[in-house]
Amino acid sequence: VSTQSTGLPRIPKVLVIPLISPFLSLFFCNHSEMAAKKASNEQLRILEELVKLPENKICADCDTKAPRWASTNLGIFICMRCAGIHRNLGVHISKVKSISLDKWTPEQIEFMKSMGNKKAHELYEANLPDDFQRPLDSDTYSIEQFIRAKYEKKIYM
Repeated sequence: VSTQSTGLPRIPKVLVIPLISPFLSLFFCNHSEMAAKKASNEQLRILEELVKLPENKICADCDTKAPRWASTNLGIFICMRCAGIHRNLGVHISKVKSISLDKWTPEQIEFMKSMGNKKAHELYEANLPDDFQRPLDSDTYSIEQFIRAKYEKKIYM
């Protein structure tokens, strides 16, 4: 190690790079994590606003209050029980996510904004008989049959 004109030892460049590199990688890692968290918080805020709209305050299929799940490809907000039924339909029919626990893509958020329970009812229940009685909240079997008729067989479109 040679000394500079100041009398201080001169540090070889190969030693400087490893000392700086971990700091930079830590900085960039934290920056990207912060950006992802900010995006996630924004998505949650949007979803929370959507689920508070009058047409989305109840499950799209059984009228249970305060749904916390959604079918991202159907554009509907649903309760936990109906989310389980939708999962059993298969992802080719319904893709289920939690409003607050799962990660969402910007495209999924935009689709939920454009659809919602009201538009979904207009589409999937367009030919629902006027005297149709939705299944009782306590009758899971009837709710499943209704959901299958509505989205799998599409008999009310």
